[in-house]
Amino acid sequence: MEHIVVAIHDGDFHADEVFAIVVFQMIFGEALVVVKTRDQRIMDAADYRVDVGDRYDPETNDFDHHAPAESGARPNGVPYASFGLVWKHFGQQVCNDAEVAELVDRRLVQGIDALDSGVRLIEKETFPGVSALNVTTMISSFNPTSFEEDRDQNAAFFEAVRWARLVLERTLAQAQAQVRAHENVRRALARADDPRIIVLDRDYPWYKAVITGSAQALYVISPRKDGHWSIEAVRKNAGDFELRRPFPAAWGGKNSHELPALTGVAEAFFCHEKLFKAVALTREGAVALARLALES
Repeated sequence: MEHIVVAIHDGDFHADEVFAIVVFQMIFGEALVVVKTRDQRIMDAADYRVDVGDRYDPETNDFDHHAPAESGARPNGVPYASFGLVWKHFGQQVCNDAEVAELVDRRLVQGIDALDSGVRLIEKETFPGVSALNVTTMISSFNPTSFEEDRDQNAAFFEAVRWARLVLERTLAQAQAQVRAHENVRRALARADDPRIIVLDRDYPWYKAVITGSAQALYVISPRKDGHWSIEAVRKNAGDFELRRPFPAAWGGKNSHELPALTGVAEAFFCHEKLFKAVALTREGAVALARLALES
């Protein structure tokens, strides 16, 4: 088996090169060999150089963001670190889908790149002295401390790589599910008998797809894991909680003993006191509640 050699810097490791190595693992599998070095001759002999070499040039397989004039930043201003540069060129190959690759970039890659480049995505410190654990600090925690003379640096690096691969794989799975879910939600919007009531066959993450895809949708019905059916009022905008049409005020806080008598729907089970969500025992009951809410 022909080996693919990737050179990274030696010493303490960081999230950007750890995750970059995960990307190469997912592409090259067992053929991948990682060399930690700053020896120019060894780096020159490698197939790829990541986070080392002071050069970004995909034509020569160099992915070091420490050449800022070359590596640059995304259109939104978030600078590229080595993970982002590798993902920019290989992310779509890993995902087999440009939309999924872009979603992974926004959910995982950009946050790692920003912190590695000294950019804080969240400026406000609500509780001074309290740190929010993030992916970057988790990777740093794998490095040997000053009191762990027996902890092997290379072994620690590959421990971090194994953990990072799980994180990337789960982020990828979630992104793939979201893209697929949005496609199914868009189909549900197109086939709805009443454009104000959208019925889904699964509990998809529908908020953004419905809010941006339909100005008419008022209620979304979907099955729950407990076998019941949820009816949720659609928000006016994705970023706030104002509803296009709340449930009737009289329903608020009513339970399975009160709501059936109030609505005449025997399957009615519950309505949240904030009037954004109701539950019915069956799909038919959920549709009946949604229609009643439209008429009220």
